[in-house]
Amino acid sequence: TTNKVNGKSIYFSIDRKNLDMAEFINPGQIILVNCSDSTISEIEISLTSTALVLSHCNNISILDCNFSNNNMGLVLSYSNNNSILRNNFDNNYNSGIYLSESNNNLIYWNIFANNDADLTPNTYYGEGPPGPVGTFDGVGVRLRDNNNNTTIFENIIISNNIGIYLLNSSYTTIRDNNIEDNYEYGVYLEGSHSEISRSILIYGNYFESNLIENAYDNVNNTSWDNSSIGNYWNDYPGVDANDDGIGDTPYSINGSAGSFDNFPIWDDGPGAPTPAY
Repeated sequence: TTNKVNGKSIYFSIDRKNLDMAEFINPGQIILVNCSDSTISEIEISLTSTALVLSHCNNISILDCNFSNNNMGLVLSYSNNNSILRNNFDNNYNSGIYLSESNNNLIYWNIFANNDADLTPNTYYGEGPPGPVGTFDGVGVRLRDNNNNTTIFENIIISNNIGIYLLNSSYTTIRDNNIEDNYEYGVYLEGSHSEISRSILIYGNYFESNLIENAYDNVNNTSWDNSSIGNYWNDYPGVDANDDGIGDTPYSINGSAGSFDNFPIWDDGPGAPTPAY
């Protein structure tokens, strides 16, 4: 390719199968349209608008990559049955990962750190920030607009503005993640009047010291436990009198949904539980 960003090649592939890392030497940006059955691995992309774009792509594996100091690390739109694992997303202004109109995607074993809207505009390639601070920029994982059957598990999500932001997305599972020290919210869920988020299951996560709220829920039909175990909350106000590892009273989730974690993970002994991974 002859197009460049920051002196590196911009790769654009359409209607391709069986792509691999040999196709993308020293990339400045990768854009895939209607591609499938491919693996993107061991690449590093920084200082661009969006590092990796998948549109109408299926069965793509993205692994062992580093996306840093971009506006967005990875964008998936109208893309299904993809796996995103063992990647590092850090210091991206808007989002580490942004999913829209995509189904049956797995996001696991990644690190989302320091994705923060207080980054200066000059830290990424673009024409200024996409929106003012306070409009939910600086998100680790962002799902919006009709995503279904997304599973987010066993990720480290730390020191972002918001760890996970979900809008108008359904049948989502968020489990066994370490979500801590985010500057606003650990998890923020919402829907709109025209479209509704449904059937969201959140359990086994470790919520620690997210500054405004560990979690905020404006969505009906969210389950904050799987009927036997919920999440660890560092600000849980209750006790575990019978020492079964589950708090004796539910944990209240702030937001208009009026949700509860009915089986909060809690240990009255010294120190907090260690995350399971």
